[in-house]
Amino acid sequence: MAKLAGSFTGAVGVSPIMLEHLVRGYTGSLGLAALHMLDPILSSSGEGEKASLSAAQQPFIGGMFQRAEGRWLIDRAYNRMDAVVQAQKTFDDLVSRGRKAEAKAFAQQYSTDLMLADDAGSLRKEMGELFSLDRAIRSDPRMSTAEKDKRLERIKLLENRLAEQFVTAVDKTRLQYARP
Repeated sequence: MAKLAGSFTGAVGVSPIMLEHLVRGYTGSLGLAALHMLDPILSSSGEGEKASLSAAQQPFIGGMFQRAEGRWLIDRAYNRMDAVVQAQKTFDDLVSRGRKAEAKAFAQQYSTDLMLADDAGSLRKEMGELFSLDRAIRSDPRMSTAEKDKRLERIKLLENRLAEQFVTAVDKTRLQYARP
């Protein structure tokens, strides 16, 4: 629905994403769920078959179900990554403002997080690539639903593996360099 409306409003600088945010802002998730119910009716035949939706992804009823694949591990990795990125930004800000003594003290206190900055950047990049691949698979009109489901499942497994590796590395590094 947002894509259809966006094709008309795009000329004035209002994208489908902006329309979605507008609807969410005024109606909450109920408005988005109602619009998602129209998706099968409005989808064009050129889009090909859609990937399967789990019960947790269904409009209206989705909120009643826990996603089987869960995002707990991925959310945990992102939380750790955000802490690492924030520490790096704070350190860089102190250095750029010439506050060397504070930067040095900060680096000592948050040395573990600063050591992990490159790993956090790599995780962000890899997860972004997997997200783009997910979107490309979902929109590929040449793939069947079964093929899309199979490929999307592999992406979920990769995301979880990357998240687990990052969380393990962060936790192990923090334990190794923890001050007594």
